[in-house]
Parts: sequence; C-alpha cells; structure tokens
Amino acid sequence: MLIYLLAGLAGLNLVAQANNNNCIIANGDIVVSNNNDLGPGSLRAAIECANAIAGPNRIIFRMNQVQQGAIQYVIFVGSSTGEPLPALSDDGTIIDGTTQVGTTEKPRIVLDGRATRWNLPVNGLFILGDNCEVYGLEIRYFPDDGIDVFGANNVKIGAPRRGNVIYGCGEARDFYESANPTGPYEGCGIVLRNQSQFCQIKSNVIGTDRDFNPTLGNEFCGIIVRGNSNNNVIGGSEPDAFNIVAFNLVGVRVENTISCAMFNNAIFCNKTEGISLRNGGNRNKTAPIITTASNQIIAGTAAPNDFVEIFVNTSTECNNDPCQGRVFIGRVVVAGDSAWQFNVSNLDFGRFDIVTATATDPQGNTSSFANCRTLTRIENTCSTANGVIVVTNTNDDGPGSLRAAIDCANSVASANTIRFNIPGNGRHIIYVGSTTGQPLPTLTDARTIIDGTTQSGFGNNSNYEPKIVLDGSRTNWDNPYNAIFIRGNACEVYALEIRNFPDDGIDVTGVSNVIVGAPNKGNVIYNCGIAQDVFPNATPTSPWEGCGIILKGGVSNTKVVGNIIGTNYSRTLQIGNENCGIFVGRNERNNTLGGNTAAEGNIIAYNPMGIELERNANQITMLNNIFICNDTIAIALRGNANTAKSSPVINQFTNSATGLIGGTAQANDRIDIYVANKSDCVGKPCQGEVLLGTVTANANGAWTLPLTAQLRSLLSPDIAITALATDRNGNTSAFANCFNTQTVSCDGFRATIAERRNATCNTANGAFTVVVNGGQSPYTYNIGNGTTVSPNFNNLNRGDLFYYHYRCEWL
Repeated sequence: MLIYLLAGLAGLNLVAQANNNNCIIANGDIVVSNNNDLGPGSLRAAIECANAIAGPNRIIFRMNQVQQGAIQYVIFVGSSTGEPLPALSDDGTIIDGTTQVGTTEKPRIVLDGRATRWNLPVNGLFILGDNCEVYGLEIRYFPDDGIDVFGANNVKIGAPRRGNVIYGCGEARDFYESANPTGPYEGCGIVLRNQSQFCQIKSNVIGTDRDFNPTLGNEFCGIIVRGNSNNNVIGGSEPDAFNIVAFNLVGVRVENTISCAMFNNAIFCNKTEGISLRNGGNRNKTAPIITTASNQIIAGTAAPNDFVEIFVNTSTECNNDPCQGRVFIGRVVVAGDSAWQFNVSNLDFGRFDIVTATATDPQGNTSSFANCRTLTRIENTCSTANGVIVVTNTNDDGPGSLRAAIDCANSVASANTIRFNIPGNGRHIIYVGSTTGQPLPTLTDARTIIDGTTQSGFGNNSNYEPKIVLDGSRTNWDNPYNAIFIRGNACEVYALEIRNFPDDGIDVTGVSNVIVGAPNKGNVIYNCGIAQDVFPNATPTSPWEGCGIILKGGVSNTKVVGNIIGTNYSRTLQIGNENCGIFVGRNERNNTLGGNTAAEGNIIAYNPMGIELERNANQITMLNNIFICNDTIAIALRGNANTAKSSPVINQFTNSATGLIGGTAQANDRIDIYVANKSDCVGKPCQGEVLLGTVTANANGAWTLPLTAQLRSLLSPDIAITALATDRNGNTSAFANCFNTQTVSCDGFRATIAERRNATCNTANGAFTVVVNGGQSPYTYNIGNGTTVSPNFNNLNRGDLFYYHYRCEWL
C-alpha cells in the first residue's frame, strides 16, 4: 500500500491508494468513461493510475453522451467511498475536462462535494506533483478548497478557453476533530502554498458560476498564495487569460510571498478586499495614485517603471463592497518622474462610473487596488457633427496632431473619419513618439476610419503613393510597439506609409469587419520589427518579431486589400519587415487577403516570410496577391491552418498557339496560376509574381489554362510556373512546387546567313536562308514578322535587314 499521510497539511486529501495494476494507457492518455465515485473508468481510478505510472500522463474524458443529457457530467466525490479523490502526486499529470464532447459552454465535467458528510476539511483536487495541469472542470461545494497546490512547481490551472469554474468551497464548520491541526479551516477557490513556484492561474471563474450567480462565493477567498510561493502569475496579457474572481469574502490574498504578478483580471464584488497583501506579501507593494479620471484621460503617479493597469467598475452593483477592478481597459508604463497617463479610448462606459488601478513592479509584485475615483464625463468638442476629425500638422502630440485625432475618435462613440489637411506640398512625415516617447493610441471605438487619401495631392496623375508617413525611427523604444493598433470593430485604414517601428505596422486584435487598404488606397508598410527581440518591460519579454500586418485574437470578416508590404511604393527599396509580410494568428476565421480583382491584390516583397498562418486559422482566402523575393517561404500554413489545404500539382506545359498549362487539384477548387520569380530572386523559394489566370478544377480535379497570345507574351525561356488552390470554403493553399519550363541544349549553337539575294530598287524580291549548326532541332526563327519554323525568308524589301533572331525551341 502507498499511503499519503502527511501530518499538519491543512485540507490534505487523506487517501490510502493501492498500486493500480489494471491501468489502460494509450499514448499517455487515461480515459474516464463514467461519473462513478469508484471503480473502473472513474476519475478516482484514473488518478490512481496516473500516480502509479510515471508520467507525463493525461486524464481525458469520454463519457457516454446519453448520461445526464450530455450537458454536464457530475461526479459526486465520496458518494460511495466517503473519501476525497487521491492527491495528484506524480509529476506531469494533466486533467483535461475539455476533452469531453458536448455542446454546453459550461464545463462538462463537474466535481461536487455535497454527497458526503465529511469529517475532514478535504479539497476538490490536491496537487503534490510538479508540472501538473487542470483544465475545464467545475469544482463546487467541498469543505475546504477547490484546488490546493502544495509544494509543487510549474502547475497550470486553466488556460484561455480551457478555464475552470470553482465556487461554494468552504463551509460554516471550521474545526474538525480528526484533522491535524483541528482548525480553523476557511475555504478558498485555489490555494498555492509551501513554496509552490512558477505556477500559472488563467481563465478561471472563481466564486460564481458561468451565470454569475452572486450567492456562490467561496467561504474565504477566491485565490490565496502563501508560504513563500514566489514567482507565480494570476491572469496574463494574452486574450482571454484573465480570471474572474467575484463574490468571495476576499478576492486574491498574497501572504508571506513575493513576485505574484496579477494581470488583466476581473475582480469585483468581493466583500472585504479585492486584492489583499499580508505579512510582506508582494513586498507590500504600494498601490498607484489616481489624480485625474475622465472619459478622456486617466492619470496619476506610481513608482518609476511600474506597469499600471487601469480598470473601471460601477458603484451601484456590489452593495457598497470596497473598490475593485471589474473591467480592464488598458496598461501603461510609469515614466522616470513617477507620472503615468492613459489616454482613454471610448469603451462605451455606460454604467461604469468609477476607475481604479493596480501597479506591478519589474519583479512581478502587484499592488492592491488604488482608491477608486469617480469618472468625470467630458463632452466631445473635437469633431464635427458628422464625425469628421482633421489632422492639420505632423506634430507627435497636441491639437491638430494624429495622436489628438485618435484620442478624439476614441472619445466619441460613433462613426468617425480622420482626414488630413496638412499645409504644404509633398509628403508629410509624422515621427511617432518623437516628443512623447509613446505609441499612437489604440483605435478602440468602432467604425473609425483613418483616410490618408484626403491629404492634398494624393492620387494626382494616378500617383497613389501615400502622402502621410508614420515613422518610428526617432524614438528609442523600450517596448515592442506597433504603428497602428486596432481593437474596434469595423475600423478602416487607407493610404498611410508605415515604417521603422519596433514591432508590427498594423496590429488587428480581437475584432471583426476591419478593412486595411483598398484599390488605389493601399498602405505601404516596410522595415517594421527591429533586431532587438527582447524587451524587459514587455509582457512577455520576448521574442518580438515584427510583421507588416497581423490579425490575431479572434479576428473575423476582415479584408487586407491593395497594400504594398516589404518595400516602398516604387519598389526600389528591398527592406522587408523583420519576420513576415502578413501574420494570421490562431483561430482567426473568414478573412480575405487580396480580392477578386488585380487591383485588390497585395504586393508582398522582401520579407523573410510572405504570409504566415498559425494553426487553427481557417477560411483565410488569398487571391490576386503578388509575391516578390520573400526569403524563406511565400505562404506558410502551420499545422492545420486552412484545414491544411493541399497545393495544386502542375504537370502540363506547352508553349504554342494551342498551348496550355495544366494539372490536378481537389474537385471544384479555384486555381490561380502564376509566373514565379521573374525578378532577380536568386535562391529564393518558389512564389508567384505575375498572375497568368484563374480556372476551376473539374469534378475529377483536373484543370487547364489555355495560353492565349497575350499570356504567351508574358512568358520567356526557362521560366517557372506555380499555382495556388482555394476551396469553396475560402481556404487557400501554399504555393505549388514550381514547374520549370526548359529549353533544349544549345551547346555549339551557331547560325549563319547563306544564299543571300539583294532586293532591287522598289521591288520586294530580297531573300536569304539561315543555316543553323549545333543545338537541337526543330528551330524557330523570327526576323520581326512573327515566328516561323522555315529557314527561308523571301519577298524582303531593299535596305538594312531590320532585325532577326533565332533560338532553340522550347519544350
């Protein structure tokens, strides 16, 4: 018998566990197939199995959907055994409730402690092993804690879209005669203790259910980190990493512990404190001070180099509970003089009428909440009645600047158009950050348009080079900032040149229906991303690799059209962006790069990668784009991006009056056929530079493109041909392997003129014959009147022979 009996561990799951000789493990997966408290296929048996066999092991769920209507599967822990679940003692054990199939948005697997009258303060889960992970569980009604991590490192509890829901843990009874010590025991949602370090708590709901029932709080706290459990993170800066901690007595307590960083969490309606620092917790980090709070600017003071996170809340919904941060609205870095300022983007404040903040030092110590300030609402006077905001100078800040215009647009909850009317001819350069040291404000208000085509002189004589230039080269950036950051739906950006920023040119995150560029209104973006890939003040600190345009965080129904990415407008600079032209992140859906006409295509040149799609990005349609000299790959599909759409195959090429290009693909695919690498791109991978035409594969997958005289004029000897395939759902493939057309050997090739007869005056009776040695027949001849296979030329006018040339026949 392997006995877990560790005296003095509050809330320990005291379970006698026998070695399990009946474990069934496939590729490290242990399957839970029923919701019994005990026996084969139970969670209890799965944990015993994981503990008995050295990991890593993953516990997955495959319960019959007939049970409980396939909504939630409730495991009443202790209902037949009277015992808690075994502790997770083996390193690397993962319990993943998200593996249970079903349709509910709530966790499908529920651990419920109500079916037993406990004589010990047991937990829902007790973790002793390093590198354990817990995802997608609902844990409720245990007498002590929901999840207790004791002396374990690198534990992960929840992740974006894989969080846990923990509520109702802890009970009125605080003393247990059979426990050591006997009490008091106060239940919390999640506990990290006894030097549990480098753990992550993300995307969980703690103290309520998914319906935000206010009566389900845990007895004492949502999360407690204590006992020298240093270097842990609660929340995070990535989308959906925040935890919701609500309706507990205390939200988060940090005690006898340092470097517990808290980012982007929603903490509200906890009865006594939102964030509590006790006994040197987080070195008693001082909260920031808010000196100004309006719907345009929030400002204050804090320690230099701190990260200040700003939150809003409502004064009417939490029964006079103390100040806490319900909705995260932004983050700033404190300047060396201790001042910080956040230019508020209109977030439809509505019912939110108070603001608070936290400060986190570079070592990861987060403060409690600042004293709340009531928001002052300032009426807009910066735009016209129809939403037009005009930029009148190239200053980095102040009235008439682009920065002020974006602030104005963000503060007015309606459609706005930022136009340009800067005096003077020529192009106008805005050196972003040159006086403020700050990036431009994020576009957060929906339907904001930045329209560089409105600047005088744009489009004259069909010259569509942008007149407005955003340049990041005059600032020593301490963070990987973008030129334009879009977080508002249906925003649009036209005719800007964007260059020399430390990260991306245009970053579109978590929104839909955005448009970047249009025919004759495209943006020009190059040299974004710098050699410095590590920024100590950033979260995370590295690596940061700049791209021209990126779509991430759930972007949908967005168009990237008519832009030049990786070179200047005239294409004279080979100065691509650091990592890629366009990046599409995970889980993006239904976005279009390019379009159905040539004018909608983007030019993507001289980047290390042309377009990169991360796994799970689907229905990313790429049409009519031009790729020039991208270094390593033109289109990269990672994992199952675009359903791992297969590239077409080119297997036919004939260059003649009845010639064609042909091949195979999947049935009904759209096939775009290109001439590849016409520019001087020696050593670069295959990519399409000139679009020859578009055809549709037949029901058998076969396709052909007839070569008209116009198309043949685009061809030359030894060209390469490639193609893309797009299915009916809009998933575009990577480029096909290049098909290299060939000429026969011309070794020893020599042509001479023989049997020449001069034409007499005013008579077209001249003639000559070409004699060819070497090479390989048949030969073609062209003296300016078209191609022929005959070496005899007659009926020529008197005078100098206008021009002739001959070459080996193409195969």
